[in-house]
Amino acid sequence: MRREGEEAPVRVLVYERRTVPLHVRRVAGGQEDHRELPRRGEEDGEGGEPKAGRLFQEHLLGQPFWMLVACSLVNRTTWGKARVVHSRLKLRYRTAGGLAAAAPEDLHDALRPLGLWRQRSRSLVALARSFCDRRPRTAGEVARLPGCGKYAADSWAIFIEGRTDVRPDDGKLGWYMRRRSCTSTKRGE
Repeated sequence: MRREGEEAPVRVLVYERRTVPLHVRRVAGGQEDHRELPRRGEEDGEGGEPKAGRLFQEHLLGQPFWMLVACSLVNRTTWGKARVVHSRLKLRYRTAGGLAAAAPEDLHDALRPLGLWRQRSRSLVALARSFCDRRPRTAGEVARLPGCGKYAADSWAIFIEGRTDVRPDDGKLGWYMRRRSCTSTKRGE
């Protein structure tokens, strides 16, 4: 028997000739709360546009280390899920040095909801240590950091270096570059 507020497995509801995954949880009085889960792609707008209209990199402009941590966390998940974990890590460790001093096992509980928590914890501690040893100056240096790849390097080039010549593979970064290009074109008129 589940207790109040406890999450239940996903159930499937069939209506109007379509299958809809439901998230069910027990609420006060033994009732069940049924919420339709978003379908793949519904959490974002059209053409890669994020639902909130802004990318997390824009919120982390003055915090390059934490932007790289966020880029690492969104690998194989969404920002919606990674945001909670990012906030927990940021509150607990505060700086790159604080995270570098942590043992990977200390991060397991915070990272578990995202999956791959053992690998992520080793990667994040290694990233923090590398960042503390030598802060990257270019997107090329970012790409060589543990847990960082093209997405993190493109994010660095766009948001830290302020480059406009970046051609990202990621849909949301592509959306941002298109939006930025349209905005600068309108200003130049």
